[in-house]
Amino acid sequence: MKNHQYLATLCLFLISSCVLANEKNTEWVKSISDKNNNTDIKVATDSEGYIYLAGTFNTSGQGKNWKLVKLKPNRDTLFVRSYNGSYNGDDFLNALTLDINDNVYLTGRFSTSNTEANATTFKINKQGQTVWQSSHAVAMGINEGLF
Repeated sequence: MKNHQYLATLCLFLISSCVLANEKNTEWVKSISDKNNNTDIKVATDSEGYIYLAGTFNTSGQGKNWKLVKLKPNRDTLFVRSYNGSYNGDDFLNALTLDINDNVYLTGRFSTSNTEANATTFKINKQGQTVWQSSHAVAMGINEGLF
């Protein structure tokens, strides 16, 4: 009888330990999307601990646009910037990266008509201002793996 109680207690302990060991603690959550959004969010952090989130979002009357969000280290929003191609078609963000001076680079595709698009790259400074933009024509339908 004692062996059965011991085994039952041991099994309960082991099961409890496994369950507790697999628990994940969420430190924080920030939402920048909505239920109609189907995008991969790109994430980067700079040398001062600021967090950058970027992706492609549905925008009423403008198709899909790029959005860049900068969060303070305490997770408060510092700024939000949206980028829309001249055609108001579907624009797709492919990459987000930072340089050693914490400038942000966004690159992807901007629709310029029903049949044409531009591969576009923005350089954005720490304050969220566009430093420069560079665009080059690409065939429509090219999106994945653009850069």
